[in-house]
Amino acid sequence: MTPMKKYLNLTLSAALAATLCAGSFAADGNLFAGRAHAAEAAAVLPEPLVGIAKLDGARTAEVRNMYIIPGASSTQLTFKVRVYNNDDREMFFMDYGMRVFSADGGELNAKLLAKDKSKNRIGPHAYEDFTYAADIPLPFQFPGVTFKFVMWDMNYVNYERPLSQIVTAADYSFVTPQGRTRVADVAGTQLEIGIPEARLSRNERNWLPTVWLTLNNVGIKSIEAPGVQAYLRAADGALYPLTMKPLADKALNPRAAKRTEWTATVPATVPTEGWQVVLTEPESGQTAETAEPAEVRLPIATLELPAFTSSTSGQAQTEYAIQSATGLFGVTLNALERMPWEENDLVSADITLVNKGEEALPLPELLGYFLLDGKVKVEAKAVRLAEQIGIAPQGQARIRLYGKIPYTYSFAKAKLVLQEKEKAEDGGTDRTVELLTLESDQTTLNMPLVAEGQSWLTTNAGREAELTVRKVQVYESELNDLYVAELLVRNQGLRPRAIGERTAFLKMEGGALFPATLTQSRAKLAPTGRALVTVSAVLPKGLVQEGKRAEALLVGDSVTDGALTASAGTTDTVGTGTSTAATASGGTETAAAGTGAQAAQSAQSARPDAYVNAAMFALPAPQRNTADTLLGLELYPFTVSFSKFASSVDFVNSQLTIRFHYKLGQDPSVLANTEGRKVILEFVDGKDSTIKFTQELSLGAAYAKEGALTLGEADYEFMKVDKQMVPNMSFSTPYTLNVYDVMPGGERRLVAAQKLSWLSLRP
Repeated sequence: MTPMKKYLNLTLSAALAATLCAGSFAADGNLFAGRAHAAEAAAVLPEPLVGIAKLDGARTAEVRNMYIIPGASSTQLTFKVRVYNNDDREMFFMDYGMRVFSADGGELNAKLLAKDKSKNRIGPHAYEDFTYAADIPLPFQFPGVTFKFVMWDMNYVNYERPLSQIVTAADYSFVTPQGRTRVADVAGTQLEIGIPEARLSRNERNWLPTVWLTLNNVGIKSIEAPGVQAYLRAADGALYPLTMKPLADKALNPRAAKRTEWTATVPATVPTEGWQVVLTEPESGQTAETAEPAEVRLPIATLELPAFTSSTSGQAQTEYAIQSATGLFGVTLNALERMPWEENDLVSADITLVNKGEEALPLPELLGYFLLDGKVKVEAKAVRLAEQIGIAPQGQARIRLYGKIPYTYSFAKAKLVLQEKEKAEDGGTDRTVELLTLESDQTTLNMPLVAEGQSWLTTNAGREAELTVRKVQVYESELNDLYVAELLVRNQGLRPRAIGERTAFLKMEGGALFPATLTQSRAKLAPTGRALVTVSAVLPKGLVQEGKRAEALLVGDSVTDGALTASAGTTDTVGTGTSTAATASGGTETAAAGTGAQAAQSAQSARPDAYVNAAMFALPAPQRNTADTLLGLELYPFTVSFSKFASSVDFVNSQLTIRFHYKLGQDPSVLANTEGRKVILEFVDGKDSTIKFTQELSLGAAYAKEGALTLGEADYEFMKVDKQMVPNMSFSTPYTLNVYDVMPGGERRLVAAQKLSWLSLRP
């Protein structure tokens, strides 16, 4: 091979590895971090410059970005030569050659990478970059590496006319010091790259670093972020891939910047001192035909990490990396709440898990405990809030952890210690691994407050719903009052599903807490469909005074034994607003039957022992207005009208017959449980108010029968036979007709009152 051909045959014959070292190999094979240039005082550093060589005329060459790449079969030196043509004429790169020598004088076989082989012409006052790689012996040092430039000339020995040379200085370094940024050529533009922050957490087996990289496009071309691959380099040269959190918008336009988040997993046995971040980019010129890898990553920059902020403990609203037995996850504490529960309080943590891997992962078996004021330990159970069996790459899952404390106990600080249960192999004993500690102060222990008239959205997969308090009513009995809130639930999901089991409490002014019963349909609710859930709490007689409001209604998803309570008695019928039957008792939601033949069925759901994903609804004042008309009376979801009352009396048999016309409608857009809904018509004598009688009527009966009203319009007639009452009634004086809305337990409220004549038809 002629000398000229030797210079011109600058091709890369060996595959480059995708990982880098940041330093030089000493005689013992260890790596040392290069020293920063003492003269570089600017915060923004350019590409590492080895030196400048003068070519012929006004042409120069710079050697930049000299790095070492360890490979599977060899170690290689890579560097970039930037050739400036400051002449008014075009120049040809093939007219020049270069030899590279190690510090001990041995020549290195530097080869031009495939991506630059097609470059030759360099226009006037322009420049081109050429990247080389050469196998190097070990040990290897940067100081003294020499680059000799020649020009081909037939009049010189070996046709080489010496031009100039560059000798690597002793203080050459490609490492960007802490607090500095580096400008690098990336994908045809220039990025200013820095590391403003780094955090470190760990579990029993691994370090879990999180590194934030700023990418500032200071060039003139838009690229797709990040445009780089990142590795964490330990002091011994071992490299660990960094994975970037996905960006919602990847476009990185000129003069724009992005803050990117990267995580890695490093064995806990690796010392954390001297860690660096190494950035690379793909080598685009490689193809299968060249017998080289389709993707070779070349060095861009190496940056020292700033001092780590420990994240073995962390704060709410910040994502931290954890390495579980199933994979790498990001975990965020969304909220830490304190909620009332019967004679106790619940401490509940809402966390989000993000799959940081490239494959779907099963959900980890999480558990944990709360540490109150650093001393009091409260065991916690974990509840999955969505119907998930795994998490897709970059997908999310929400999990609640909850524990119980006495409601009288006060504390100032709370920590959540997140753990994982690892199953032992070969029948051994399972063990609990501590993953992360997250901290919050008591000021954050509050449930979400839903303003009066507003809605509460739950977005857990498979359980998406919108909850709204429609109206509040108070019903009375001889011994107690019944506080009733009409809760509308809208299915925000894409499939028919059960309305879901919920738990509710009524909180009065002063903090008194009363359990509430929820009554609802058991038919499945169609997408965008609405259902009426009747929430009722029994209160001591007289506790709710005229115009006095309860403080709030607390509603959350029921939990039984560490899992969301299964819906009991749900039918396969998809509800379209038809009424269904139910019973309710005991302060928890109970079963209700479906439609049609299943209308008589009911089943008791499992008793909840907690609730999660709760909200506190501000309540409107109870409505106490009494209508002076019998038309259009709202007994939601029913509307009823009474008219054309007439009567006849048989004094011989003491028999009073009353006839009237009614119209009964029901909101067809709302799925409701209406079992036990009734009205009572009370007839009060015009002269003696102690003389009175009632007629009880069920609402929404499937067919016409005594004591029941069916949907639609019809006439109704009933008789009263009473030898003591009928002869003493004053039929010449108008009587008062009172209409009561009656709950299944017998509690009632007066909705209308009107004076009517006994013997004439009146609307």
